[in-house]
Amino acid sequence: MRIAVMQPYIFPYLPYFQLVHAVDCFVFLDTVQFLKRGWMHRNRIKLGGKDHLFTLPVRVESRNSPITDVVFAENIKAECETLKRKLEHAYRKANSWSQLETIIWPLMDDMDPGANFSDFAGKSVQAVSDAMGITTDFRSASALGERTADHYQDYILDICQELGATTYVNPIGGMDIYSPKAFAERNVDLRFLSAQPFVYPQPGGAFVENLSIVDVLANVPLGELGQLLDDYELIPSPAENTA
Repeated sequence: MRIAVMQPYIFPYLPYFQLVHAVDCFVFLDTVQFLKRGWMHRNRIKLGGKDHLFTLPVRVESRNSPITDVVFAENIKAECETLKRKLEHAYRKANSWSQLETIIWPLMDDMDPGANFSDFAGKSVQAVSDAMGITTDFRSASALGERTADHYQDYILDICQELGATTYVNPIGGMDIYSPKAFAERNVDLRFLSAQPFVYPQPGGAFVENLSIVDVLANVPLGELGQLLDDYELIPSPAENTA
């Protein structure tokens, strides 16, 4: 079985969904520290011909809070309404605008003050994946066995072992943090997903890459997303390449 393990994100970019699509089981790593200045609750859309950052406000009790303890802030409803207006301004005339109304709008309506961020992020990724025809099984690290390993790599390997994984797939940006030998010793094949450069119809000036999946859904019909989802390569680690 092929698995991937990643922190839960809300409306992440397309390569995140390529990773979901590439595996049999996708584990939301909700047991590690929430990075408030990271991308888990932030992303970009195209507005006025250029990229525009949006943030969905959360409440974090302490600097070391795990993702499972993070909740939406009291002003989440107001911020969602603001984001809706921006999305309408940005994409109302886009070819597939109706997909935002049917897929993204119901999700945003479910964002409530004090609601668990991790639960919602997982739900949103699953909903978008379902709409795109992805059949991957989803799990949460917090619902698996208790973490006993201190080192991050060992923790990932423990998750692989618990789920019976034969292959672990990670985004190519993490190639330097994993030891192929450690994975081989646990009988897990280590692979990295390399997303190919992609372009899709995106009105409003020059193409802006790596925007939120919201931008993709606004511009590409669901029936044509399969080609984008498949446009990646799974490559072995450098050590294996030189063997």
